[in-house]
Amino acid sequence: LVYATFIATLAENGVVILEEPETNMHPGYLDVLAEQIVKNKKVQFFISTHSLELVEYLIKHAKLNNCSDDLQFVRMYRIDGDIGYEILSCEDARFEIEEIKADL
Repeated sequence: LVYATFIATLAENGVVILEEPETNMHPGYLDVLAEQIVKNKKVQFFISTHSLELVEYLIKHAKLNNCSDDLQFVRMYRIDGDIGYEILSCEDARFEIEEIKADL
């Protein structure tokens, strides 16, 4: 958590790429991390994750801070050996998780 906060501070007006930030992080800190990511308007984050819990926290904080339009999810998948993807808005991701019970 401290590392992610430190990196975001150094990258002001830049880009931060986080690969599975939930790894080696106490689950209780995922909510704090998501809040920091959503509230930081000076950095663009690219995050790869397998954590549905982190995705849910990101959506929650985007809604609380009225910035759902700033958050997008790229879901990647493999079909017959080809890699495909789709871009989901915050609301589309929320719908799939809460209503359809899909795993992004």
